[in-house]
Amino acid sequence: MGSNEVFVGAVTSKRHEKLLDRWLDGVNSFTHPHHLVMIDTTVGSDSYARKLKRKGVDVIKYKWNTKEDHWYQAMADSKNLLRDRFLENGYTHFFSLDTDEFIPPYALTQLVEHDKDNVGYATPMWHNRPGVFRSGGYIATGNGGFTLDVYTYEEIIRRMEKEKTQLLKVHSVTNGCLLTNKRVINAIEWCTPKFPPIAVDTLWYINCEKKGFESWVDMSIMPLHLPVGWKDVPSFTEKDILGNKKMCIAHGWITNDDPKTRQIDLYEPDVRVKKHPEDKGVNNK
Repeated sequence: MGSNEVFVGAVTSKRHEKLLDRWLDGVNSFTHPHHLVMIDTTVGSDSYARKLKRKGVDVIKYKWNTKEDHWYQAMADSKNLLRDRFLENGYTHFFSLDTDEFIPPYALTQLVEHDKDNVGYATPMWHNRPGVFRSGGYIATGNGGFTLDVYTYEEIIRRMEKEKTQLLKVHSVTNGCLLTNKRVINAIEWCTPKFPPIAVDTLWYINCEKKGFESWVDMSIMPLHLPVGWKDVPSFTEKDILGNKKMCIAHGWITNDDPKTRQIDLYEPDVRVKKHPEDKGVNNK
């Protein structure tokens, strides 16, 4: 490891296989020194992890028990395995990059030069909105549901015009294209939210805010986002998560219909958080 090498961590699965070669070409083209570690969460097979290893990737196979653990548990466990590897090897910066996102070769260097606790690019997300958050809470939709508190592009453009900069301080940016300083990774682990539509990264950012860490978005570069969908992810479907109230209650994600109670649950980690061991058979540390 070089003294200025950035740790690039990515959670992936066979769902992203069609993008793999293109994504690896993009990462390998980064002008800043870096080392890539990938976690494979594919259920029931080690074949994709072996494929990654054949391509020269430092890969860890995650053992996901889909009968006991929800997708968010798998994601928190996987990110904590990456966190462990990062801390064990003395890196100064952790770059999270989803395996369906693409940025130019110079983009990583630009984030490093900002020298922030958290800084990332605005991944295009839901309903053509950027993955940039005003707060860690949610907004009621009027039909008993809610949406996350994200900016619109128009709101961000107005801020850039007013503040005369493309680098803006925000509550958070999606973890799919984010550079984090070691001081943050040292202080905070990923944990599982009780209420399932609130993602693991949302809770992580709330914990960052509680500890006084700042988050920034660089609007000078827009990542290319090619989402592959969620239909093949066990225990993560729109019907299961948003439509099946009985399942949510059974897992303790909601306790009643009181929005205040639901909001309190948002900010609390699931007490069942646990780590899963990596599969030594495919880990090529």
